[in-house]
Amino acid sequence: MAEHIYIEAPAKVNLFLDIKGKRDDGYHEIQTVMHLIDLKDEIRISLRDEGIRVRCSEPFIPQGSENLAYKAAAIFSEKCGIRKGVEIYIDKKIPAGAGLGGGSSDAAAVLKGLNNLLACNVPHEELALWAAEIGSDVPFFIWERTALAEGRGELISPLKRENLLHMLLVKPDFSVSTPEAYRNFKKEEVKMSRDLKAFLAAWENYDIISIAENMINVLEMPVIKLYPEIAGIKDDLKRAGALNALMSGSGSAVFGIFREEKEALRAYSFLQGKYPLVKVVTSYIRGDE
Repeated sequence: MAEHIYIEAPAKVNLFLDIKGKRDDGYHEIQTVMHLIDLKDEIRISLRDEGIRVRCSEPFIPQGSENLAYKAAAIFSEKCGIRKGVEIYIDKKIPAGAGLGGGSSDAAAVLKGLNNLLACNVPHEELALWAAEIGSDVPFFIWERTALAEGRGELISPLKRENLLHMLLVKPDFSVSTPEAYRNFKKEEVKMSRDLKAFLAAWENYDIISIAENMINVLEMPVIKLYPEIAGIKDDLKRAGALNALMSGSGSAVFGIFREEKEALRAYSFLQGKYPLVKVVTSYIRGDE
């Protein structure tokens, strides 16, 4: 048996995010389409004698039991009866508090990595159930496909096709708390059109113009009230040639979508240096597991 394994944990963007209402359990009922991008954390999972240890290249990231990667290792060990200890090193490239799902992706990567490293052969369907115990976004990262997520985000329906998107990602010098974003959401204030069927039809036809036109995020309004700079980033991306620009998840990252990579590169030349993170990204293509 190998003693360690390396695995990638890609970020996501929300191409469509609607909130249907608040549930009795305190979570919100959502419909969201999530898409993987090639900004990714790199994770090394090693076996040790006992206990779980998490280390990270970014010291501000929690490294104890509050870290989702730690929780993933604990759940996997419990479910599979693993007596060996686990050490996890995260080379952090996905910014925290950005709406890009970095912590959730790390957790899913640990579940899949341990499954491979220990040859436990747990099916993805079962891993996704365990992932839902860790966090709402974690099951999406188990499947690593563009997908519609419903419920609180744990009910995953992978879309039939994958499309290649060219984007420019911008992260300002602040983060947004997900609970804060949802607390400030008021359904009656949402005026934007929310047509999931139109978005899914555009995706199925790979109509990049229509995909861009039908992207929405109903959390933008409450977050922009708290952080008006996000509206400025959206405007900057559109002025730089983006077909549309959208905040991802609960923010603070914003992405613009472009017809071609060269247009995203041109926009990068306009915006680099204006914000802490400006990066050309494209769709993440899953490798063989």
